[in-house]
Amino acid sequence: MAWSMAQLGWVVGPVVIIGFSVVTYYTSLLLADCYRSPDPVTGQRNYTYKDAVKANLGKFLHLVSVNNIVGILSNLGKFLHLVSMNNIVGILLLACLVLTAVQAFFSFKIPASELMH
Repeated sequence: MAWSMAQLGWVVGPVVIIGFSVVTYYTSLLLADCYRSPDPVTGQRNYTYKDAVKANLGKFLHLVSVNNIVGILSNLGKFLHLVSMNNIVGILLLACLVLTAVQAFFSFKIPASELMH
């Protein structure tokens, strides 16, 4: 995150951070309004995100939303599995290269007379 902001520079970086904070503030207000809905004073309390979606969107759109979230999480899990496998392969290749370099270093014989110069 710090590297990303550094690439944006001193002008655009803080503007992007402020923009993200405005979006976060707005979505937190929306979520706070969904806590008691449809009436903020006497409405039923929605303790979970699923309850808030069901109270505000209805039963059909609630099922569509749950199906969408399950699909997104499933694809995210597949992506993370793929990325972690690529990282494991990369780590194994790096370890092989390091071990080869260490073996080459210790198998290289330098005469003692050359070490003194």
